[in-house]
This record gives sequence, structure tokens and C-alpha cells, in this order.
Amino acid sequence: FRVAPPATLLLKRAARLGRRFGITFYDASFLALAVELDCPLVTADGRLFDRTKALPQVRHLSRIGALA
Repeated sequence: FRVAPPATLLLKRAARLGRRFGITFYDASFLALAVELDCPLVTADGRLFDRTKALPQVRHLSRIGALA
């Protein structure tokens, strides 16, 4: 398992990402964790994807392919 950094650091990163991309703090919190852990953030939210697709961690569910 990977361990996330202290919550304070994630909260600050989430706030920065939220302002940078114009996304909700809720979405930015998941994005901050994905960036910190360098793992994919898979979303079906078109608005979130459109605003954050420049980041390598962000993937749209429709582009993932079959899960089964």
C-alpha cells in the first residue's frame, strides 16, 4: 500500500488545483490524491475531464475500455 501525505498537505494541494482548474474542492481533493500517489483518476464527468485532461493522471471512463 502507498501512504498518502498528511491531510494538511493534501488540502493545500486540493485548494491550489481547484483554483487552477476551476473545479470543486470535492473534485480537487480526489485529483490531489491522484497526483500525490501518481495513480489514475478515472472520471465520467465530462466537465472535470475537460478542465483537467492536461494532467497525465486524468482519464475519462469512456476511454478506458471494457472492464470485464
